[in-house]
Amino acid sequence: MTVEVLQEGRSASSVYRFVLDSPGPAIIAKNFGDGSDPVERNVYEQVLPLVGIGGPTFLGVAHGDGDAWLFTSEVTGHAYDEKNPAHRSALANWLGTLHSDVMWEPAKLPDKSSAHYLELLHSAVAVMPAIQRREAKTARVRRVIDIVLRQFDRLESHWPVLEEYCIAAPRTMVHGDLVSHNVFI
Repeated sequence: MTVEVLQEGRSASSVYRFVLDSPGPAIIAKNFGDGSDPVERNVYEQVLPLVGIGGPTFLGVAHGDGDAWLFTSEVTGHAYDEKNPAHRSALANWLGTLHSDVMWEPAKLPDKSSAHYLELLHSAVAVMPAIQRREAKTARVRRVIDIVLRQFDRLESHWPVLEEYCIAAPRTMVHGDLVSHNVFI
């Protein structure tokens, strides 16, 4: 067996690839240094199998000495090419299925409802004065920051309407780490 370091984490998790001497997919091991049971466990173990169109297989979680390890099978295929219409279509199909066909238990995943995003909006507004002081060296940059702040205000003023739309829509899981290097076709 060989071990490859895919990501050495300081503030984020560390990720390793175990290539076995026997046939079959490699094993991906993700270390969570805080010892918590990672959210990904529920996604890999309970949500992705319901999609039924491919993804990593959940192999288990191990806890010990203040950390947690999540094990999945490696997903192989072609690297995602955002310029390839067939790749974009396959990814859109997979995401559409994930978002529309999976009945998931909200208690098993963190709440990212409208209240969460309103809190993020408030956090962004709170840091804008410091950014404005630090970065607003030109009239153009000051105008851009002023436009952003006006848009934040406008968004917050319409928040109750946005919440009504959210309440009427079905709850779904949103992939929070959808970047090209995490996608294989």
